[in-house]
Amino acid sequence: MSLVRARAPENLFIIATMNTSDRSISSIDFALRRRFSFIEMYPNPNLLNGTVGGFQLADLLVNLNKIIIDKIGRENQIGHSYFMELNDNIDPEDQFSQIFLNDVIPLLEDYCFRKYDLLAELLGNEIVDLPNLQIQEKMKETDHLLQAIQQRFELMNVED
Repeated sequence: MSLVRARAPENLFIIATMNTSDRSISSIDFALRRRFSFIEMYPNPNLLNGTVGGFQLADLLVNLNKIIIDKIGRENQIGHSYFMELNDNIDPEDQFSQIFLNDVIPLLEDYCFRKYDLLAELLGNEIVDLPNLQIQEKMKETDHLLQAIQQRFELMNVED
């Protein structure tokens, strides 16, 4: 059996993504970094131009990530892609609420790993029910969630 080597065309780029917050794969990360070039990509709030609940999505992303960086590190920031899914055919406030409840909050819960006091520092006591170690039940209602987010992240109401 002979080994045939083929060269990749010069205009072919292989792009892979990796979540650096998963420490269980750190040895793989080190091995890949020795063999390939890496470009870090951070959340880009400039890609978000929409509003929901009266506030700018970009402002939410910036303010949320400032708190995340301060409390748990820059590698745990929330990416802009979570909020790019909003579809004009569906109520954007309900969509946003579902994304925040089903994607963003569980991710932050995972980062905090059973430390609800830390989760409350990130999201605020209006969202986190610290005595019961859970998310406030009323956050399932879009209006309550939007109001709590606007208050916690000091977002200006663009409708005023």
